[in-house]
Amino acid sequence: MIKLESVNYDIDKKSILKNISLEINPQDFLSIVGPSGAGKSTILNLLIGACKPSNGDVFVNNVNIKYLKPQALQIYRRRIGMIWQHFHLLPGQTVYENINFAAQIYGYNKVRQTNMVMKALDKVNLTGKSHHKIHQLSGGERQRCAIARAIVNNPYLVIADEPTGNLDPKSSNEILELLTDINKSGMTVVLVTHDQHLVNQVNRRVVLLKNGEVQKDLANSGYIHH
Repeated sequence: MIKLESVNYDIDKKSILKNISLEINPQDFLSIVGPSGAGKSTILNLLIGACKPSNGDVFVNNVNIKYLKPQALQIYRRRIGMIWQHFHLLPGQTVYENINFAAQIYGYNKVRQTNMVMKALDKVNLTGKSHHKIHQLSGGERQRCAIARAIVNNPYLVIADEPTGNLDPKSSNEILELLTDINKSGMTVVLVTHDQHLVNQVNRRVVLLKNGEVQKDLANSGYIHH
């Protein structure tokens, strides 16, 4: 269970988030939409502990993460899979090496790491390209590699920040299907996107942010227009 309680976030006396209260249940698929500057990325930063609320609390599994010390925060982040618009892959490394980099976090032996990486590659249909360098991949394949890296440690929360922003419609649909499958496997997914079509396809819970406030919080995307 993730809970934001009466969260405000200010920078230089400017209110970025205003009295945000939001609950995200286990295995939710939540899309957060809204115009630029609405506060979407700030919510993601609060969830990963990259910033702390000016007021209010952020609870994850009954732990108020704003009080976590740096080492505890680092451990907490290991259970979160992050997917970014710009991939953030290691360019000189192979697909396998990029994913294995994340698998090494827990210090498992090499055999277990290999099993974890190959399982993640299979989930994103990249098994045949495990030894390709990143520059040899298409945009969609790079994002699938990034998703495999995000899920290799079986996180309970996957956060996707504009994951289709650099992709063509076909690749975007493939990424959306992957995120849906990940959610069905038991992981909570929080998707931030400008893509209304994407949100309509998911047709799950959606939150509309405007000017740092929750304007709508609906069980599905059928009535969201912004």
